[in-house]
Order: sequence, then structure tokens, then C-alpha cells
Amino acid sequence: SERPPGAAGACFELTLDLAAPTAETVAPQAAPPADLIAPMRVLVADDNATNRLMLRHFLKSQPVTLIEAVNGRQAVEHTYEARPDVVLMDMAMPELDGLEATRAIRALDIPQPMIIATTANAFASDKAACVAAGMDGFMAKPLRRAAVVEVLAQTQNQVQNRALNREKALSPRPCDAVSVRDTAAGRDTWTSPPESGTTSGKSIRSSDL
Repeated sequence: SERPPGAAGACFELTLDLAAPTAETVAPQAAPPADLIAPMRVLVADDNATNRLMLRHFLKSQPVTLIEAVNGRQAVEHTYEARPDVVLMDMAMPELDGLEATRAIRALDIPQPMIIATTANAFASDKAACVAAGMDGFMAKPLRRAAVVEVLAQTQNQVQNRALNREKALSPRPCDAVSVRDTAAGRDTWTSPPESGTTSGKSIRSSDL
């Protein structure tokens, strides 16, 4: 363009002819999480009420029956009584932590569920500890709906295979400092070490085997 009289420097005008964006140039939107293939029973073991509420919200549109436990010992008891397909196991809980609860569940003489750890600690050492305790997977917090649905969908074949084969994982070492079952007396008796916080070291289930 022309420079105004007396103006210093140069003045430029640039015109660009840009084509309209095509379908190929528009970034695709993330696909919504896929529905689960079949109904499942999922135990959510977490002492944080907000986390349990969030998982209820995530899975409300899925064919999932949710069972909730507020501590590790309750997670073991609910697993024995309700026989869930999958356990979403928080790692830091009272009574028993996630690793102790997992080892206790693996010692139960029942068709074994898939156990997925949920924790904010995503270090390699934490994942290794989960695998060593008998867990099948690992999800880092904060949890996302798409990730939760995807993990549950991925476990379906494994859940079905375990149900057909009635697999039972190897029991932990006898020296584990967690409750163990003793059915010699004809009822389900749990014997706990002194450090577990029980007074007598034993508790009796109200239901028969």
C-alpha cells in the first residue's frame, strides 16, 4: 500500500486466500465409552465416600450390580458372601489395606474375582506390589469414567473363563498377618493376629458355609 506523506519506515498489506476446513482437518472428538458386553457384579472397596459415589455415577448406565465395602476386612467378607466378578480395590484402607485384603481374598476357597487396584501411587514398585499380592490390574487415581468402563469391559473374557474353570489363585504364605479361615469346627471362623486390633483374635460369621 502507499506510504502516507512524511511517514517513516515501510507499510505492508498481506492478503491470504485460505480454503475452508475439510472433514480431514477437523480433530475427531473422543468416542464415548463402550457399553459392557454382559452384566457384572462389581465390588467397590474404598473408605472414601466420595470415591464410591463417583464410581456409582460412572457406572449407573452400565449393566453392573454394585456392592460397596468401606474397609479391607469388609471387602474380604463381601467377596466371600456376594461372589463379585470384579473387585475395584483401594490400596489405602483401614482394618486391612488393599494388599492385605487381596491376599486374604486369594486364600478364600471360592471362584476368584478379578481384582483391580485403584491408587494415586502409580510407581513401578507399587504396581509390582499389586501383582505380587495377586491383583490382576492397576488403575491410577483420579479415576476417569472412560478408563473404568474400559477396564471392566476388558476383564469380561477373563471373568467368564474363571467362572467356567472355577479357578482359585494360589494362597499366600501361611505367615501372612491377615485373617485366615478355619472351618475345622464346622463353621466359618476367622482368626486374626493380635496386631489386627481384635480382642480375642477370633470372630465368628453369623452365616453357615
